[in-house]
Amino acid sequence: MRIKLFTYADYIFSAEASIRAASVEARRFLDMRDPTQLDARLLIGRSFNLFGFSGFLDTQIGYRNRGQNGDEIRLDLTAGVRPFDRLMLMAQSFSAMAPRGGVASVMAAQKYQLSAVYELTPQLSTQIGAVAAVGGVNSPAERALIGAVWWRY
Repeated sequence: MRIKLFTYADYIFSAEASIRAASVEARRFLDMRDPTQLDARLLIGRSFNLFGFSGFLDTQIGYRNRGQNGDEIRLDLTAGVRPFDRLMLMAQSFSAMAPRGGVASVMAAQKYQLSAVYELTPQLSTQIGAVAAVGGVNSPAERALIGAVWWRY
């Protein structure tokens, strides 16, 4: 659930909370130690124009409990630009740190993702890209292709 807190000039400030749940089998592949997690975030976003192309910046700082290595501090950054009306290019950074640790004494992870989102219809878009974990302490070295379907309602 996300709620808008206020706007200031070109910036939008909001808060978000979500609950994640997974089975025992799924938790082996996720960053979850327990069946459920709470994720709470503060978000700051703004739109911009770059050489005539519309774009946006999004910053999220959050807290997630019950990760594989204890409670986590999260920082996610996203920049997106539309070089064409139906195409958006995005660069994202996902950072996580569990300072108290659990299985490991400390955990830190840094992932980067580049992707393209193509709007098929006003309601339906597809995303394709790549993600790589380029650094970290007690975290997996991930490299993957990603795909997603976006539904706008």
